[in-house]
Amino acid sequence: MLDSIRVSVPIKIEPSDYTIDWEAGVDKGVPYIDKLVRLPNGATVFMKYRYTELLTLYFSASRVQNGNNAIPYDFERRNVVKNAILKLLKDELGITHLKLTDFLVCRLDLNRNFVYDNEKTATEVAEFSNKILPLGYENRKDYDTGLTSQTRKGRGLRVYRKDKDKRNPASEPTVRFEFQMDKKLVTRFFGYRPTLNEVLSNQVSIEKVWNKAISRYALDKAILAAAELQKVSKSNLTSTQQSTLHQMNNAPCFSDKKQRTRQLAVIRMLK
Repeated sequence: MLDSIRVSVPIKIEPSDYTIDWEAGVDKGVPYIDKLVRLPNGATVFMKYRYTELLTLYFSASRVQNGNNAIPYDFERRNVVKNAILKLLKDELGITHLKLTDFLVCRLDLNRNFVYDNEKTATEVAEFSNKILPLGYENRKDYDTGLTSQTRKGRGLRVYRKDKDKRNPASEPTVRFEFQMDKKLVTRFFGYRPTLNEVLSNQVSIEKVWNKAISRYALDKAILAAAELQKVSKSNLTSTQQSTLHQMNNAPCFSDKKQRTRQLAVIRMLK
């Protein structure tokens, strides 16, 4: 369920032999150094230190644990990731005093694989995802293997065929739903900013956040057959709204801003 995680911790790091091979740059007037570290199992961790005394780590929990993200993260094996991150801090920066409870989450991606025993069902599920209405300032982009519905800062939803992923494909017909949450949304869902230790360890909390993400896109609602939907729409929608609903289901398109306003009105009515 856990995939990409970005965490940060305030700390002062002085230039040393440890940072001699780090790349230097400037971001919005703030100098920084960064480095992409490859772990023995092939996973990578991106490290960035801003001279405002802030260290950031960005990695995929499932990839660090398993070597690729086709295999879901296993909370029972959380120590694999914990030990890898602590060893990384020691090897790359000589830091031994930091704990995972010191790192606060800046970004969190949660995913779930839906595995099927036939191509037809996987295709139908992937096609259904085309009907999910983008939220807020999200923009929809379609790809050969799926879609993204994201804000400019990368917050949003991704749905794609994991078995057709060129880098780490699943072995069976698989549709992956992935929710990408920035710091603001993570804080809202948890009620506070969680630590790295908590998201790696607390499966119950992560399941609750997953359910909130599902509900945010109304994916926890019943899926109606065409005849049932028509019956409900006739009882609750005007003829114009019924036409909009028909378009959303049979030829989904979310690029027209005026049409999107009408689509949102239909969603509100049917909730």
